Amino acid sequence: MAGALISSLLSLGGTLLPSIKTSAQVVSTCTSSSSNQSASTLEMELKKLLHTLKRIQATLLDAEEREIRDESVKLWLKELKEVAYAADDLLDEFQYEVLRAQAVAGSASSRNSHKRKQLQMTNVGSSFSSSSSPVTISDGMADKIREVRSQFDEIAKDRVALHLREEDGRRRHDRYTYPPPTGYIVDESCIFGREKEKEEVIARLCAEGAKGVMSVLPIVGKGGLGKTTLAQLVYMDQRVRGLFNRFGWVSVSEEFDVQRITQSIIESVTHRSCLLVEFSALQGILEKELRGKRLFLVLDNVWNEKDSLWELLRAPLLSAERACILVTTRDEPVAKIMQTLTPLRLGYLSENRCWQLFMHYAFGSGEESRKQSNLIKIGKEIMKKCGGLPLAVKSLASVLRYEDDEESWREILQSELWMSQPDNEIFSALKISFARLPPHLKPCFLFCSIFPKGHTFNKDMLIRLWAAQGYISSKGMKTIDEVGAKYIEELTQRSFFDGPDGSILHDMVHDLARLVSGKEYFMSDEDNPLDNLDEVYHLYVNNYTGTLRNLLSTGSTGLRTLILYHFQLEDSLELSMLQGLRALELHTRGDMLVLFDGISNLKHLRYLWITGYMYKKLPDSLSSLYYLQTLVLQECFNVAKLPEGFENLVNLKFLSLSGFKFGKLPNSICLLSNLLVLRIISCHLNNLSDDIRNLTELQELVLHECDIKVLGDDLSKLVNLRILRLTMLRFLRKLPQNIGKLTKLKALDVHGTKLDWSPYLKMLPTGCKIGVDLEIWCDWLVEGFCGS
Repeated sequence: MAGALISSLLSLGGTLLPSIKTSAQVVSTCTSSSSNQSASTLEMELKKLLHTLKRIQATLLDAEEREIRDESVKLWLKELKEVAYAADDLLDEFQYEVLRAQAVAGSASSRNSHKRKQLQMTNVGSSFSSSSSPVTISDGMADKIREVRSQFDEIAKDRVALHLREEDGRRRHDRYTYPPPTGYIVDESCIFGREKEKEEVIARLCAEGAKGVMSVLPIVGKGGLGKTTLAQLVYMDQRVRGLFNRFGWVSVSEEFDVQRITQSIIESVTHRSCLLVEFSALQGILEKELRGKRLFLVLDNVWNEKDSLWELLRAPLLSAERACILVTTRDEPVAKIMQTLTPLRLGYLSENRCWQLFMHYAFGSGEESRKQSNLIKIGKEIMKKCGGLPLAVKSLASVLRYEDDEESWREILQSELWMSQPDNEIFSALKISFARLPPHLKPCFLFCSIFPKGHTFNKDMLIRLWAAQGYISSKGMKTIDEVGAKYIEELTQRSFFDGPDGSILHDMVHDLARLVSGKEYFMSDEDNPLDNLDEVYHLYVNNYTGTLRNLLSTGSTGLRTLILYHFQLEDSLELSMLQGLRALELHTRGDMLVLFDGISNLKHLRYLWITGYMYKKLPDSLSSLYYLQTLVLQECFNVAKLPEGFENLVNLKFLSLSGFKFGKLPNSICLLSNLLVLRIISCHLNNLSDDIRNLTELQELVLHECDIKVLGDDLSKLVNLRILRLTMLRFLRKLPQNIGKLTKLKALDVHGTKLDWSPYLKMLPTGCKIGVDLEIWCDWLVEGFCGS
């Protein structure tokens, strides 16, 4: 959204001003005599740009609330975003030169004194010293900023014609309030009016189980009626839990990918990740796992109408002694293909139940509703407009929980958006809910629309993708991860995130996100092909049949996010054309060597995830990505060495390496003084290196399936470590003797080791949560009781 972009530009511009003022550190690309003049002109133009942006920002809240119903405002915001993206790239280029200078200075310092200077992205302007390398700027930079400012000035003039009000934006922002800081966990107490349906499903499943090996009961109904919620109630019922000994839950979504669904069933039933991709092998594993067992499986949100695909999926399920499958779907034809039992057709909620649901989400406690009795009458009118659809009621009530004044409630009751789709109450309600989202949450929500329906979000990586786009930043003492977690919590409380653990978008919510975002956020696959890249800034591609070069030739190359699964690589020009990328994911088994020839041109890149790099060495060009915050290198089974200059990634916060062949932790990793998260997975690592003590900012360390035998005392120097996970370390025999010095440790997980725990458990800091193998825990308890 434009608001987040403008806020990011103001922050970035304010950060750069101190660097420009230090004119002695700014070098012109033409002559040294012009450097002071160049810096002075650049500073002046940047100040003018920031002034214009502040004028525009004052009207954005009003504009973003109106864009969903006003086409003129929508077009104005579209034009504004296009110029804002260009301005962001421009200022980012100068910021890159600042980081490059820091990296060069830091590298020289480490060679001379083996120490790294602490470099903070949030204060680049004050990080210069007399020994810093000079910052190189183009003589045309000031002209480019002047041109962008001129475009913003023209856009700013149009706000008058559109009657965008500055005072409304401020007033609405000032009255925005947060709900009381209470736990907001969705459980049975949050569900109203489905007791009868729940009992019917359980009774039918229990009665029909003896009549055949497999029973399939579809729950059919329109979107937003609560099919998934009903399935959750049945899934967690203790009577069902007593009848079965294997349980699985899979979100299927529109694409009925039998291989992926089979893999997901295995992972859900066994609670273990499954890395196999060969379909026949997956079927064999599932068949073996279910043989002689009693299975209860939920297939949520099924759209498949092909008998052949269902037959493939059900084949290994027949090995179970008994299998009951609960299917949720909107379509009768889907139910007919899969059913062995007559479908349960879900109806609307009664008005009384809808009001109970509304009260729960809008007020929380009955005491709170009594305090605000003036809102009850308005609330009942809003509830009636939701047409008996639980999702519509829940969505609006969750928004109203954040608004405690009568005027806001009346605005929602009288909103023009109710008439935008008079026959679709749920979509109207969701539009209103989106319009009332705080500005900082809107781009985060819309970004989720680039993923397929039913996609289960890895919340850690989603936060890092948001951060790469500038949607979130650290605030005060809070890290980006903490701020991002708060954003996810807010979106969950407002019912935009759904699912048992709040990690998916409801289908209707996903439809809303795609509608509002247009082509700016786009997901392309076989069923939703992309004709051209015009107006697309964030792109997810799955099973693209052509080459990336062909795709890029279809339009502009202003992409800022590119996520690719199962694609063909052609040559390095493919990436060289995408110089504005902030986030890149590549998941393929192709020839990635040609890809890295162009990666050094991605100056703006903050987030990089590569799966399946098959060469022995990573290219040195990777070390010039000074902006990089997140780096995931997965299944790099032949790589034994990191690139030269890897320590130059001065802004790296998150590093995950999987499948590497190195035996000792590279020293270059230990020089990444800003690193917060380090994960080493399925590597031959047998030595952490004494230099790990230099990672004093590290908050999370994960070692999984490594050959390490001893964790030395240098580990206890990681004074900020909060999470330590040691899993499947079959050779591990020793932890640091002074592990108690990790006073900030909040979680210690140890599984799949033969470690003698008894000397260490009593040393751990108070409040540290411990997760260990059950047999280890039992042994320790027995020893503790015997010794007392």
